Amino acid sequence: ADELRDLARDAADDARDAARDGADDATKDELDEMRDLARDEADEIRDAARDEADEIRDEARKAADDLRDEMRDAAEEAREEAEEEAREEAKREAREESRTESREETRREAREEAKREAREESRTEAREETRREAREEAREEAKREAREESRTEAREEAKREAREEAEEEAREEAKREAREEAEEEIESD
Repeated sequence: ADELRDLARDAADDARDAARDGADDATKDELDEMRDLARDEADEIRDAARDEADEIRDEARKAADDLRDEMRDAAEEAREEAEEEAREEAKREAREESRTESREETRREAREEAKREAREESRTEAREETRREAREEAREEAKREAREESRTEAREEAKREAREEAEEEAREEAKREAREEAEEEIESD
C-alpha cells in the first residue's frame, strides 16, 4: 500500500509538473483546478490501495483464526481419546488381576504369559499409533504450509495487480491531462 501511494503521488507530481510546464499562459484559477484534479486522482488511488490492503489483512487474520480453531479441536479430540483408552486399559488390567488371584497356580502362569503377549501387542500398537499420528501431523503441517503459501502468493498477486493498475491509471491520467492542456493552448493561440 505504501508503494502504491508513492507511485500515485509521483504520478500526480508528474502530472502537475507537466501541467505547469505546458500552461505558461494559463490563469491562476486554471492551475488551481488542474492541481485539484491531480490531488483528487491521487487520493482515489491511495484509498483504493488502502481498501485492498485492509481486505487482504482481514482475510489472512480469518484464515489464521480458522486454523487455530481446527488445531485446538484436533488436540481436544486426541486428549479425550487418550483418556478413554487409558480408562479402558485400567479396567481391563483390573479384571485380569482379579481373575488371576482367583485361579490356581498353573493357570496363573498361563495368564501371565497371556498378559505379557498382550502388553507386547499393546506396545506394538502404541508404536504404530505414534507413527501414524506423526505421519498425520506431518501431513497436516504440510497442508497448513501449502495453504499459507497459497495465501501469501494470492496476497502478493493482488498487490502486484493493484500496483500495476494504479500505475496504468496514473499514466493514462497524466497523458489525458497533457493532451487537454495542449488542446487548450492551441485553442487559446
